[in-house]
Amino acid sequence: MRRTAVIGRPNAGKTAFTISFATYLGFQTLRFVRQQAEGSVELELSAEAAKADLVSPMPHKTTQIQSLELECAVGKGKRQFELFDTCGLMEGIHPEGEIRLAMAQSLMLLRDADLVMHIIDAALIGKDRSSLGVLEEELATWGRTRGNYLILANKMDLASANQGLRTIEHHFSALPIIATSARTGQGFREVKKYVLRIL
Repeated sequence: MRRTAVIGRPNAGKTAFTISFATYLGFQTLRFVRQQAEGSVELELSAEAAKADLVSPMPHKTTQIQSLELECAVGKGKRQFELFDTCGLMEGIHPEGEIRLAMAQSLMLLRDADLVMHIIDAALIGKDRSSLGVLEEELATWGRTRGNYLILANKMDLASANQGLRTIEHHFSALPIIATSARTGQGFREVKKYVLRIL
């Protein structure tokens, strides 16, 4: 099954996007598979329960890669793929071993993914351009060389996001960018079309 990895900084909206995109595709019950040291663990939640349990304003709520098996209608058929939610990436070495391991696992997943969706917090960039840092530059440089790499300028429902989107579009003009909101579903139609084209 083809694999799509959702990556980005802590609190960029990766888990919220993963849950909302699955809901957009028609899934009301979400079956997450979490990769743990002792093996995989399944977690079944409603979309609302998943948002309540898995999304947090605190950084590094997601400390294990978790995936969903999803499908999209294509004509009279369906196309299946796995969507992987990952630990937030950051520059430097995190002091907690569990977070360091989760970031390493997230980076390893990128090598095998058929599509990488890099979520950037457009609202944060709109408030502070300097928050578009080395991590984004390195991921974008890598994305240019690998192909099948998409930037999602997220949190477009917030006031400062339009300015952030302009900064992101200027900075990464050679890469595909879709403006999204995990809260409102903005851009999900375009993301679905992109996913189906690649996968």
